[in-house]
Amino acid sequence: MLRRWVGGYTMVQCVIGLWLCAVVQAQTIDQDLWIANRNVRVAAVVGATLYLGGDFDYVGPETGFAVLLDRNTATVDASFPHIDGEVRNVISDGQGGWYIGGLFNNVGGLPIRNLVHINSDKTVDPNWNPAPDNRVHTMYYDGQTVYFGGDFTNVQGQPRNYVASVNATTGDVTSWNPNANYPVYEIPASSTPAAQQAIPSPLYVGGIFTQIGGQTRNAAAALDPTTGVATSWNPDVRDFAFGAVWAIKLTDQHAFLGGTFTSVGGNPRRNFARVELNVGAEVNFNNLDVFGSINDMEIDGDTLYLAGSLSRLNMGPFIVYERRGLAAVDMNTGEVLDWDPNVHPGTVWDISIVGNKLYAGGGFISLYRNLFGLNGPE
Repeated sequence: MLRRWVGGYTMVQCVIGLWLCAVVQAQTIDQDLWIANRNVRVAAVVGATLYLGGDFDYVGPETGFAVLLDRNTATVDASFPHIDGEVRNVISDGQGGWYIGGLFNNVGGLPIRNLVHINSDKTVDPNWNPAPDNRVHTMYYDGQTVYFGGDFTNVQGQPRNYVASVNATTGDVTSWNPNANYPVYEIPASSTPAAQQAIPSPLYVGGIFTQIGGQTRNAAAALDPTTGVATSWNPDVRDFAFGAVWAIKLTDQHAFLGGTFTSVGGNPRRNFARVELNVGAEVNFNNLDVFGSINDMEIDGDTLYLAGSLSRLNMGPFIVYERRGLAAVDMNTGEVLDWDPNVHPGTVWDISIVGNKLYAGGGFISLYRNLFGLNGPE
């Protein structure tokens, strides 16, 4: 299972810089030197030992910004290519490898920018290099094409504003061009695998845009996967200024929307809503209001898990559930479930369900007695 780990570059430079000052003859960086997770304020070499002091509470191997972990032991696979910048999204290539998007300039020693293909043998595909000119936030792979969204405006030297697609084998940019006016942050996987669809389903996207696919669409839209034209699906997600949709989860009949917004389809909805897939009409979901942004969602059976900077969930004016960072609701009724990991303090950015465990990543210190993998609602 792949997970991202983001560390501070300042302290890396501090440790490396002090080591080189102590050993002035060496002009190459020791890639195996351990690093600290906060600022290093002082260092001294005594014999063969380097002593450090500073603001850190952990010292360990430098891994880069993406690591391959053993799901059971959390052991790091040291053979995974080093990525020199932030990682925002990882998806399977269906062949044991991965597509990785983010904001970086070098992967495994190769000059590959912001979007990369890692083969199943953990080597970098050197010829697959779409090179978007800015951060990639989200990706979706349908078996032939990789669709992606982010902050970029150019892919392989061609104008592509915030959303684009490339050939999954060659990495060459396609003619598909919805031309959003602001960034796209979410492209969810369909509830039905692409290979099982008699007719390709629309590509649902979320972000902070107000124009996409040649139409006015506020923060959420459905795009034709061939032409890039926006369909009639129009949830009309708004805030006092710009509505933002960070997460979309699809079922056969509905799309669950999460983000930062105050209305959907003209109805007051705080940061969470359920809409129909056929027309995009907002469907009352037990008057559930979420205080705090929703960054990600996962479905397990009849349970919908919410992740973000949550603080509480309201079902009407008099029923309030305190939930920090993570929450679970009944996907059919909207009832808030008892499951309560109580993230403290901080925000959950990403969740994934494997078997009976939910894995959570973000900027927090503790949750549920510091367990990283959480048991389900039971």
